[in-house]
Parts: sequence; structure tokens; C-alpha cells
Amino acid sequence: MTFAVFNLLFPIVVAVHNIDEYRGYEEFVRSYPGWLAEKLTRKVVGWAALLLTLAVTALALGTYFYQNDFLLMVSKIAIIGLALNCIGHCFLSLKRRALVPGTLSGAILVLPYSVIAVFMMRTDFRDSLLALFGYAAIGAIVVPIVIGSFLLMGYVVARTGKRKKQSGVME
Repeated sequence: MTFAVFNLLFPIVVAVHNIDEYRGYEEFVRSYPGWLAEKLTRKVVGWAALLLTLAVTALALGTYFYQNDFLLMVSKIAIIGLALNCIGHCFLSLKRRALVPGTLSGAILVLPYSVIAVFMMRTDFRDSLLALFGYAAIGAIVVPIVIGSFLLMGYVVARTGKRKKQSGVME
């Protein structure tokens, strides 16, 4: 199996992780500052999770069909970045001494998937350890920005639907 084929499983991994976080919505929202938490309704988080999963699906399909260097690099960064996000969930769970949403799927699914993906990056592409650390550094910066962006998009979609419903456009 090649990395591009294995990468087709990434949207499923992301979807399961998003469902795990959505399932624990109340605890998930408590980890954000108060001014932001009041805007993160269950509908906003649901839309953000759906949009993020669709974006990752588009990335995985694009990577599979085109296999150009840019899409491969973005996929590698996304996989390692999600792994770092899940490591963060694990540390936060240890700190709080309670299971934080996303920890279970992170430990059982995301981290093993990421380890296999990194192994494939090393074997399929001969990525050096320095390259992998570079992907991790970029992922550590980009993933929180991406998550914030998708939460913002979820907010916009949820608010737009609410306005249409209030104006009588939707039934």
C-alpha cells in the first residue's frame, strides 16, 4: 500500500475524532475562553466538524489523484499536526485527571494511524527525520489556526441558517 492510498483513510480518522469531540461538546467548549465558549453552540461545533471533514476528504482525494509534491506535503503536515493535537488531548486529560473529548479517538485511532503514516513517509518518500520535524513544526502552528478557522466557518454557517429561518426563507 502506498502513502497516497493509505491517506484515503485519513478523512475517516478525522471524522471519528470529530465525532468524539462533538460527543463531549460541553467539556470541549469549557476548554475555550468564556467569551468564545458562548459563541460555540453545539450547532457551530457540528458544522465546523462537518466542514473540516469535507475539507480533509477533498485533500485526501486530491492527493490520491494528483500526487503532486504540494498536496503530499500538506497531507503529511495534516497527519502529523492532528497527531500533535491528539497528544495535546492526552496531556490535557492527564493534567485534568479526566478524559477530555478527543482523547479516546486520539489514543486509539489517530496516533496509531499517524505512526503508520510516518513510517510510510520514511519508506515511500525517504523523508528524513529533519523533514518530519519540519512537518511537525508547521503542523503545530497551522493546526490550531485551521481548527479556529473551521470553528469560525461553523459559526458563520450556523448564524446564516438562523437568520434565514428567522426571516421565513427556510421552513
